[in-house]
Amino acid sequence: GNIVAVQQAFESLWMSQWFGHQGYEFVDLGRFWQIFLLIGLVLWLLLMLNAVWPAFTKLRGAGGEARGQWHLVMMIVGAATLITAGYSAGLMYGPRSNLAVMDYWRFWIVHMWVEGMFEVFITVIVAYIFVQLGLLESQSAAYTSLFTTGVFLFGGIPGMYHHNYFSGTPTCIVAVGACFSALEVVPLSLMGFEA
Repeated sequence: GNIVAVQQAFESLWMSQWFGHQGYEFVDLGRFWQIFLLIGLVLWLLLMLNAVWPAFTKLRGAGGEARGQWHLVMMIVGAATLITAGYSAGLMYGPRSNLAVMDYWRFWIVHMWVEGMFEVFITVIVAYIFVQLGLLESQSAAYTSLFTTGVFLFGGIPGMYHHNYFSGTPTCIVAVGACFSALEVVPLSLMGFEA
């Protein structure tokens, strides 16, 4: 679709918007392909839920070491749900949307979805794999995963300030953003050192 739209082979702008590309940086899929990707993410979420459901029911109500594994399974479900729901922000604008409105939702896709939600998901998956390999205790892995989520929630917005260097933002604000952005890899690194 993108190649055909760039070559201007579509008969109308409507066809180009739906099946070619929308003309926005990083979220340039045509609306049809964007909806198709969201359907694929929903199917992926259902497959994830189907795969972790036995672990969820087995570990629910357990104590001790199994309690930490239950927290990890819950974090996997939560992160997978956020990945699926987070992409729907790409459907919040249309071809006639104001550029500021479109850029706001593009910001959600590019930065919050990719840099935040995927990061939490990867940390939780790596923590779960380390627990299954016997390299980490489940409680420690659960704490690390929760710490990652906290860094994302409380440092995610200031961490995005490092992207504002082009808009005349003062250097001190960009530096704050760079510091918070650098904190995003700390939990995964600490987990690797502990393993």
